[in-house]
Amino acid sequence: MLHPANLVRAALAGLLLCGGRSLAGASRFVDVSRVDSRYFANPDGSTWIPVGCNICFDRLQKPSAEARALFDGWMTAFAANGGDFMRVWLSCPFVEVMPDTAGTFSAEATDNLKWLVARAEQLHIRLKFTFENFRRVAPVQKDLDPAKGIISFTRPAYAPYARDMRAFWDSEDCFRFYVARARHVAEAVGNSPALVAVELWNEYTSTGVSLETGSRWTARMMPEIQRLFPRQMVVQNLGSFSGPTAYADYDWLASVAGNAFLQAHRYLDPGAEMDVCRGPMDVLCADAVRELLDRRPDQPALLAETGAVEPNHTGPSRFYALDKAGELLHDEIFAPFFAGSAGCGQPWHWDHQYIAGNDLWHHFAKFRKAVEGLDPAAEHFRPFHTETPELRLYGLRGEKTTVVWLRDKRATREHDLVQGLPPPVVKGRLPHALQADRYHWYLPWEDRSVDLPTSEMPPFTRSAVVRFATPVRPVAAPAPVARIPHASKTPEGRFHPTYPSACDPATAKARPVPDFLRGAVMYQLFTRMFTPEGTFEAARRKLPELKADGVSVIYLTPHQLADADPDPKHWSARQRASGLGNPKNPYRQKDFFAVDPEYGTADDLRRFVSDAHALGMKVMFDLVYFHCGPRAVFLEDHPDFIVRNPDGTPKLGEWAFPEMDLSKAAVREYLYANMLGFIRDYDVDGFRCDVADMLPVDFWEEAAWRCRRAKPDVFFMCEGLRGDDQLRAFDLSYGFYTQWTMVDLLAGKAPASLLEAAWRAQVRDYPRGFHWMRCFENHDFANLNPGQKRKEALYGPELNAAMLATCFLLDGVPMLYNGQEIADASPHSIWANRDHGGWCIDWSRAGDAVAVERRALVRRLAQLRRDHPALFDAPVVWHPVADPQCCYAFSRPLPDGTTLTLAVNVSRESKSVTLPGGRTVALKPQGFAIQ
Repeated sequence: MLHPANLVRAALAGLLLCGGRSLAGASRFVDVSRVDSRYFANPDGSTWIPVGCNICFDRLQKPSAEARALFDGWMTAFAANGGDFMRVWLSCPFVEVMPDTAGTFSAEATDNLKWLVARAEQLHIRLKFTFENFRRVAPVQKDLDPAKGIISFTRPAYAPYARDMRAFWDSEDCFRFYVARARHVAEAVGNSPALVAVELWNEYTSTGVSLETGSRWTARMMPEIQRLFPRQMVVQNLGSFSGPTAYADYDWLASVAGNAFLQAHRYLDPGAEMDVCRGPMDVLCADAVRELLDRRPDQPALLAETGAVEPNHTGPSRFYALDKAGELLHDEIFAPFFAGSAGCGQPWHWDHQYIAGNDLWHHFAKFRKAVEGLDPAAEHFRPFHTETPELRLYGLRGEKTTVVWLRDKRATREHDLVQGLPPPVVKGRLPHALQADRYHWYLPWEDRSVDLPTSEMPPFTRSAVVRFATPVRPVAAPAPVARIPHASKTPEGRFHPTYPSACDPATAKARPVPDFLRGAVMYQLFTRMFTPEGTFEAARRKLPELKADGVSVIYLTPHQLADADPDPKHWSARQRASGLGNPKNPYRQKDFFAVDPEYGTADDLRRFVSDAHALGMKVMFDLVYFHCGPRAVFLEDHPDFIVRNPDGTPKLGEWAFPEMDLSKAAVREYLYANMLGFIRDYDVDGFRCDVADMLPVDFWEEAAWRCRRAKPDVFFMCEGLRGDDQLRAFDLSYGFYTQWTMVDLLAGKAPASLLEAAWRAQVRDYPRGFHWMRCFENHDFANLNPGQKRKEALYGPELNAAMLATCFLLDGVPMLYNGQEIADASPHSIWANRDHGGWCIDWSRAGDAVAVERRALVRRLAQLRRDHPALFDAPVVWHPVADPQCCYAFSRPLPDGTTLTLAVNVSRESKSVTLPGGRTVALKPQGFAIQ
């Protein structure tokens, strides 16, 4: 034994001060790639694709010699089949250096640890060490331990210093002993290039620790371990991503400072809460990787544990005994990488329970062959997914190479394993979107390769991998866009997606959003009409007022150089009807890259964004890519950038402007450069995308992917109603269903109950987790055209206030429009500016009683959003009311136990609403109440 227990505290204090082994400035043995931060790099900069497996411990504790032989057999077979990354639990008795007493270290276990690392070096296997796994401090009955004595999930060594796990996390003694144990490991093997990563805990959230406590402990421990292991990557680890509570856990993990890469655990588990965890193995694995990449698109993502279990992890899956060929293992290994992971999936059940027991190591060799010669970092691979009636296709589209893993849907567990039927043979052609000049196929289940000059697939079973040169042309030309007609002339007839969607809303799921959107209040600032000057400089001076009003995101309407073509045939019908005579429509642009001098200079715009950032606000630019002006600057050199009629004349779109031709790769690249330039030159935080669903969704997905590489939290808001838009590209969409309804309620054209119908229709029609921007007025609704005026002028401040309260209390992000915060009723128009009409917000009214009352309401509502960011996506519970023609009411039960309730009366008579629990709320005419 080393270090007598009675000397450990003094030793600990000295070690913590002196910093242990000195490797200051040493580079890591493996690090995140500098070429593409989603992948790993070797010390020479070349890309490393980890081919990994959990080979964690000896399930049946044996003497050291027997345990060494067991590990040697596993590692030798693994390495012989191309495996090069292995996870080991240091709590395994074989290598547990602090087995019995805190601060007392075992010489035998230390020698075993050195042997294990040395053997890994010989076999060219890299290691990740998991420091701890226990879930209790005090010993318990063996039959209550999850591993039933095979490996302990308790650590009595800490019992003298902490009575239970809650005390452990806050114990200074336990903290120091954890660091001392890690230091001992670092001194023993930390200089070995075989050790490339260390992990603080196995399934940290399984210990019962609160996220708050876990965050505090991890934030403190992470730099300590990084200091002890300067040449290793340091990571934290969470429980299985198999239930709704895991979303918040993994959101937190993505925010942990110093966490080198993201990793998830997920199993095929018939008892899991998530449907995806009970479905096909390839689908659950790929989905876990997407969840990680959605949270941190700038970090490597690994599926660090996966496999199949009996319900609720009560044991290895019954399918293992049937799966002699390794179908489940094959999917676990292949699916994550082709969904965007930095390496293959890392299976569990490595020993007699499955892999070694069925001698399935050869599947790692097949994966190695499938990816041979690929350089994911140099290719900057973008994952994509598509399906045919027979196949699921997981693809990586690179700058030079595209590689796709095809998985036969028909070769299911029920078909192949339970019924024991031979897998079907796949024949036919690749989808049209995967057309190329030549194809290289690898058929892993036959372990052979074949080159073909056509898209005809070689016959194969279960799965295949194909690679080809990435075409210069877009993967898929945009399909003709056609609106779906209204189902009827009733208000409800508008409640449907405006453009076709490929996804099924019942099974699809929207991407997660950046955290700052959860408590956000958006403000549409129309520069022309925000101030009398109509400039960025004048708007910049009013930014502190917007900040005081609770605004956190500014949506700046188009600043780009507008086309001044005076020919009315190239004006929209509304522009002609306005009678203002202004040829410059901000949504008909001449130069996407230039700042319109009407608003100021590029430096003025930069100062505007910089000052907003200094105040803690985000800025979103408006992108108008469906069309351009007839005198667009690029047309002279690139006349093919717009769609043309058979006679060569420009095809004019819905608003009489030339349509951009997004079927051409050069057009897409031109627009991608425009977005990236805004991020680079102005540090913009997001984009509002005009009529976004009239452009192909794959254009926006590629745009969002590129922009998030440049600035990870950049966000996208879609003006549109297509169900696919938030799967990979957008964070928010216009809540048109509720927007139209609130306008009808203001005008008295619909019953109050229509708002609930509109909200439920959006839930019905769009994927789970779809997020909305809520407003009832914007630049389109505030034009002084026939029948259009400011809502304040038409309907008065009381009912407008009720609709604002509704926008703020519903889910999604509320948006204020130019002057709503002071109940501005002055005329507005897209085509009005200081030279045409001279209209703007009447700021002289800001001190009037109505304006003061409105501003106080806006600030109160904004404070609610800041105090309760869960309003973004917490449930909306609608309440039955006695008079649904005139009133509606809903509550927002929040995770912290708070419940906020809104009741609204849209009629001109006093009403009362009875809420759950028998509470009765008296409502004034056109009034509302928040409780």
